[in-house]
Amino acid sequence: MVTIKSISIIIAIVIFAICAFVAFMTTLLRESNSKTSPYSFSRFQLWLWTLIICPAFVLNWGFKNTNLPQINQTSLILLGITVGITLTAGIVTATQ
Repeated sequence: MVTIKSISIIIAIVIFAICAFVAFMTTLLRESNSKTSPYSFSRFQLWLWTLIICPAFVLNWGFKNTNLPQINQTSLILLGITVGITLTAGIVTATQ
């Protein structure tokens, strides 16, 4: 039981570090691939919710549900809304 908690904490830290590293070292959060383009609010919002939900999901698995990891409906709704916003923003940007 202690090893599952330790593993879940390590995985949560690694996921957080990878998300932070990718966001700050690449142009993932920008409107286009250049370093001078402005940041995209919809991409930042998707990154932020992913940064919150993924480590929380892993920690929930390690501390509460040690049998099968299950993501709850609220997390799926939050990610779904954010993906929809990001997709809509991409379509609007491409048409202009």
